[in-house]
Amino acid sequence: IIQKLVPIRDAVRAVLRCQELDRPFRQAQVALRVAWSSFVRDFGPINTTVVSTTEDEETGEVRETHRRPNLQPFVDDPDCWLVASIEDYDLESDTARPGPIFTERVIAPPSPPLISSAADALAVVLNERGGVDLDHIAELLHSDTDTVVAELGS
Repeated sequence: IIQKLVPIRDAVRAVLRCQELDRPFRQAQVALRVAWSSFVRDFGPINTTVVSTTEDEETGEVRETHRRPNLQPFVDDPDCWLVASIEDYDLESDTARPGPIFTERVIAPPSPPLISSAADALAVVLNERGGVDLDHIAELLHSDTDTVVAELGS
């Protein structure tokens, strides 16, 4: 089971990474669907749940226990519940449908930075390029480099 859940986990991470970086993500979704379909074909839904009830002989209290046999071997993985979240599971019929991550964007595209000063533009350029680029700072501010230097100070 673990050998089939690891590719699903990796594919989910790939889809999320592509969306987070605003890169094309359709191929990653296809890879996810292939990994998920293979798992479901071999083991049933990721979230398959076995419900059992027991009655306390002394009190008569009925206790219901839910076990997830397909997830149990994977529960120590930090992304276990991320993997569990990708399908829409129906407990009554023990069936699952692919969730939204298979067909749509689930992470909003990055929003453009708000730049209202030379310091803001400097922060954006340092983040994007890893160093100071006065020409790019000036471009972001719709200004010239002399004005940028004056605003930032020497």
